[in-house]
Amino acid sequence: MGRGGGAVIRRPRSAHTGSWEVVGRLIGRKHRAPLTMVMTEEQNASTRAFADALRTRKNEGDLELAYVGTDPLAALPLVNALRRGRVVALQFDRVPPGMASVAVPFFGRMQPFPVGPFKLAQLAGAPIVIAVTRRIGYRRYAVDIPPVIELAKGRDEEAVRAAVAQAAKELENFVRSHPTQWFHFEALSPVPVRP
Repeated sequence: MGRGGGAVIRRPRSAHTGSWEVVGRLIGRKHRAPLTMVMTEEQNASTRAFADALRTRKNEGDLELAYVGTDPLAALPLVNALRRGRVVALQFDRVPPGMASVAVPFFGRMQPFPVGPFKLAQLAGAPIVIAVTRRIGYRRYAVDIPPVIELAKGRDEEAVRAAVAQAAKELENFVRSHPTQWFHFEALSPVPVRP
């Protein structure tokens, strides 16, 4: 984040950990970094308006909300955001139907993770910063940031797979240390990793 370019922050959907929206506020406050928070669009318009109002109510930095779905072109503004030096925050611990993914080892099984955020970072030449939150008290959170993942600019599919595997390993390490801080509402893949 200190190089003057953008960065891709991977919130393993908070990794659904702690309170993922806290990460955006902390980045805005501590680093004065312009933040683009990416999520799938709420199906209900009034729910979306309510959630947007909550997300932007206490914004202490430059916050943009970006919505993506199944349209592959919806990610193009995110490349532009990175090139403008914004931090783009995405989640990566769920694979919605129709989303491109790659299966990597996770808790002894092959588990699919989305590749889009990693390809976005690769195309923009942005580092991937994994930020996971954990609750440490009433309205108090700690943010854990493992080593940054660098992807050379280009279209190297094996490099993307390796980056996804590294991110999955970091999420696994976090969940092993803080098992009550990950909110995963689906069964993990039943396919064990073969030696």
